[in-house]
Amino acid sequence: MSPFLVFAICLSIAYVLYYGIHIGRDLYTAKKQPASDEEVFAIADGPAEKTVCVNEHGDGFFVGDSQPEAPAEMPEAEDKGEKEKATETEKATEKPTETEKRIASLQDNLNEADVTSEYGIKAPELHELLEGKKDSLFKPEINVIRNVL
Repeated sequence: MSPFLVFAICLSIAYVLYYGIHIGRDLYTAKKQPASDEEVFAIADGPAEKTVCVNEHGDGFFVGDSQPEAPAEMPEAEDKGEKEKATETEKATEKPTETEKRIASLQDNLNEADVTSEYGIKAPELHELLEGKKDSLFKPEINVIRNVL
């Protein structure tokens, strides 16, 4: 016998014994453990938590015993049209930023794009492709013609 064959046999026997012992331990020690589905957590006593009252008032909530604050009142604009015109004139007089320039150039380029589909197919062809009746969309159909003399 060659020394490699002896080594392989000894190693195989060692593996069988090693794993057999570990599997046997797992099988027999598992039966000794109590079969309970409950988990028990040991929690140390922490500081007592104080409860806080949350009350709803109108559209909002307030926490604790404090009273809700009165909402700040926004002064109404006398004429909304005049205010809008004023903001438009301010925007027109401002110098456009670099970002605004880039946005404007992108919008111009997008309007010039014309997207067309080159490989459009109709519904019956799509169904044939999905059902596997047709092999490929791009494979041309070849008609074989025989020349008979």
